[in-house]
Amino acid sequence: MDAWSELGTSTSLLRHGEDEEEESWLRSPQMMDGVHEMHHPDSERCVHPSKWCVTLQDLDVFEAEVRELWQEGEIPDDPSCPNEFHNDPEVGPTIHQVNKYYIKPLTLERGGMSWALMRNPEGLECDIFATHCWAEGVFEFVSKVRRTWPRGARHLWVCFLANPQNGNLGALWQGSLQKSPFARALRRAKYLLVIPNRRTSIYSRLWCVYEAFLSLQFIARNDLVIKLPSEAPVWKLVACLGPGLLVWLACGATSFFMLAPSLGYLLPPLLWLIFFVLVNLLVSWSVKRCAQRGGG
Repeated sequence: MDAWSELGTSTSLLRHGEDEEEESWLRSPQMMDGVHEMHHPDSERCVHPSKWCVTLQDLDVFEAEVRELWQEGEIPDDPSCPNEFHNDPEVGPTIHQVNKYYIKPLTLERGGMSWALMRNPEGLECDIFATHCWAEGVFEFVSKVRRTWPRGARHLWVCFLANPQNGNLGALWQGSLQKSPFARALRRAKYLLVIPNRRTSIYSRLWCVYEAFLSLQFIARNDLVIKLPSEAPVWKLVACLGPGLLVWLACGATSFFMLAPSLGYLLPPLLWLIFFVLVNLLVSWSVKRCAQRGGG
């Protein structure tokens, strides 16, 4: 047998072993119709879809573990659809790649439930629903969720952590979009976080369009509140305003301590003069506008 044939045989054996492992997992007592029993609607252990949530602390753990794996080179970019921000520590790998190299292997090892129920097996009541696009960078997503997190809210439902990424997701739909985990969670949520990204519009994703459609119904019916992240973090805004604030303070101090004693008596008549000039300009503009309309 030549080297190429031997390599082909080894690869076939490896794939066969992986297929057997997956089939064995699907036959596990914890699985029903290819879905973990904690997610299956006919299971006695089923947790309501709206409770497939995580806390802010869970999100911190998620980001830390993903960032460590990414820094070690264990979450590569997708060569078929390159992400120009893959190596940017503020953006990072896409949710697609994080799901493939972190979420799916980890949750499969733990039994096949979702990442959210792996962390919180009893489930958590849904306060926040996040609508987003999987093409985004994971670190950008987490950062914007943190900035937008509503005060008093405790639990977040987001699809890639809520849904079981291993197995047959079609079994969760029960034949209707209205009965999908997305719709059931959004119906219970108090807040909808709309998380944009710098790669693409989230409304290029059909699910986000459907979630927007549902949210518009729930605004009136359930008092749903829609929130978007600010364009820049507070600390960046403060950093930009800082130099201008210092100049303003310097000008104020100079005017008060140096100019006011010698030129202060000129300020009242100067302000009145400016006021009358502005009034004159406004009246002149109004008269000309009326004359033009009358002539037309």
